Amino acid sequence: MKSHDLIGKRFGMLKVVGESDNTMKVRCVCDCGKEREVLSYNLIRGNSKGCGCKGNRNASKRMTTHGMTNTKVYRSWRHAKERCRNTNDRAYPNYGGRGITFCKEWDEFENFYKDMGNPPKGMSIERIDNDKGYCKDNCKWADYTEQGANKRNNVLIELDGKTMTASQWSRETGILLWTILARVKSGFTPQETLNPNFGKTFMDGKYHTVNDLVREYKIPKTTFHRRRRKGMSVKEALTFPRRKRSIK
Repeated sequence: MKSHDLIGKRFGMLKVVGESDNTMKVRCVCDCGKEREVLSYNLIRGNSKGCGCKGNRNASKRMTTHGMTNTKVYRSWRHAKERCRNTNDRAYPNYGGRGITFCKEWDEFENFYKDMGNPPKGMSIERIDNDKGYCKDNCKWADYTEQGANKRNNVLIELDGKTMTASQWSRETGILLWTILARVKSGFTPQETLNPNFGKTFMDGKYHTVNDLVREYKIPKTTFHRRRRKGMSVKEALTFPRRKRSIK
């Protein structure tokens, strides 16, 4: 179809009003009143249907409808979506790059917000099954301790047929997480690692840390260990009279 045959015809929001100096284009007026030149074949094929004003209005509407762009829940939605779909996101290799998806139902923030609501204080979005994607049935708000337990690289420890992460063992035994991790790194057995009294000294019917004992008996820690190496009992090492320096 030649350019002059398009004059007067409507294509979406564009109406052809005349020919252009460029024989491949025609002059169009958009319903918004803006005039632009458009390639004829783009009009015929349906590739051009407006000047962009409708798309801009829709984009603006999407950004202002919920008024929550600067909220934590909106940032959680946007970051989760980006790390699953944006190959330029630095977290993409661990998410979209390994098959973690972001469900189409949550393409619109409003749907995500309807399913998840606002995150409680100190919590962020977490996938229940770490090998599945982001969707209503596989997501919840979780605190950072729980999230740490769900990391793929978290340390797993087996004791008496029970396998749990270091974080979970920490909650069960009361041993600090970093203490457990340090013991594992040092090569201690699971029995030693998860023993609340491991490394403590037994005296007067209960366990004590060396730091607590030397603080209570007011002797240097080095003195205590030196005496123990000489074969003294714990009590002797703590109570043996200290040498008095002679005054010349």
